[in-house]
Amino acid sequence: PEPFQNLINELDDKLNYPKEYTAGALIFAVSIITGQTRIIELKGGYTETASVYIAQVGNAGANKSRPIKDILKPIFKKDFEALKEYEKKLQDYKDEVISEKPKEITYIVSDFTLEYLIKVLKNNPRGVGLYSDELLAWLKNLNKYNKGSSIEAYLSLWSNAPTKTSRATQETIYVNNPFISIIGTIQPKLLIKEFKDKEDNGFLDRFLFVYPPSRETPKVTDKELDKTALMDWAELVSRLYTLLDFENEEAKTIKCDTEARKILIDWTNENAGTGEDENIKGLYMKLHSYILRLTLIVYIMEWITQENREGVITKQTAERGIKLTEYFKETALKVRAEMYSNDTYLDSISENKQNFYQALNDMFKTSDALEIGKRFNISERSVKYFITDKRLFTKVSQGVYKKK
Repeated sequence: PEPFQNLINELDDKLNYPKEYTAGALIFAVSIITGQTRIIELKGGYTETASVYIAQVGNAGANKSRPIKDILKPIFKKDFEALKEYEKKLQDYKDEVISEKPKEITYIVSDFTLEYLIKVLKNNPRGVGLYSDELLAWLKNLNKYNKGSSIEAYLSLWSNAPTKTSRATQETIYVNNPFISIIGTIQPKLLIKEFKDKEDNGFLDRFLFVYPPSRETPKVTDKELDKTALMDWAELVSRLYTLLDFENEEAKTIKCDTEARKILIDWTNENAGTGEDENIKGLYMKLHSYILRLTLIVYIMEWITQENREGVITKQTAERGIKLTEYFKETALKVRAEMYSNDTYLDSISENKQNFYQALNDMFKTSDALEIGKRFNISERSVKYFITDKRLFTKVSQGVYKKK
């Protein structure tokens, strides 16, 4: 919708914020404001929420972070105000001025453990946003303490599946219908390094990648930002939180009209991933969910700017959702092309294994690889695992491999 376009263009023109990064931040912001208040229904029983996992990808200096911070400022402000209100009520509770212990309302979390996040979700059934300026730190900590359970939890959270945390020293916390959206920034090579080996479980498929082409650093100009642009956005945020009611913690269903339903179903059927590699097919399956999630977010944007007065997903809304989904399909394929390019992938592995790879003949036997592995102090098990990596090798026959 035009008010969102105007904000994106203004921040690009005056502050050199790449349009894609501002748009990604806006999608995330509208997602977490919407939370569990609205769901989209394609047909009876086929619904989705507005949950998104977004990675803003670009090299150092690409101006990935500042658009997110500026777009999230009104929500950070609500977070601060909610914390002050909670602290006041908590003191009243301790002083026995009030009898019921208050719940801490949270809008965005940044530094946390999985156990803390689930506690926050329990107290905030509307949903929360996870903002990690550097996604790398979050990715590295995923399995630091939990031996794989963190990734499993985020797979479930993306699907709004019930989740719980249990510790011997703490009470069990169960969240029946959690809602979380994620955003953060990462450099391309680090993305490839941290997401490799996370394709099989669908973790990679759950991320939308905002990945614009590299551009020369634009010159700083003396153009002044129109202050009303961000003020208008802050007003929209306030109105959304007020008008997206959450009475009795029940989501309102937004239905599709006949035309919208048809084009969304047609797009889904045309993008079934038929004939694609299994890894790519998993991407298409997640896009079937994302086309509805993104269409719902577009609808909320249209609704709050009074562009959509119908109260349903129209053909225009669906077409916009499809355009967004097509963009994210292309960036997802771009990420995978880089991930499966052996040159790019080699850059992401350890120097020792890079040297081991270079020492191998173009065609080699497992026994040859094991002997060469000894020179680089690589265990037999690691060698056998490494040479089965389809990104780097092709299995010619039993015990014989070829470098790609």
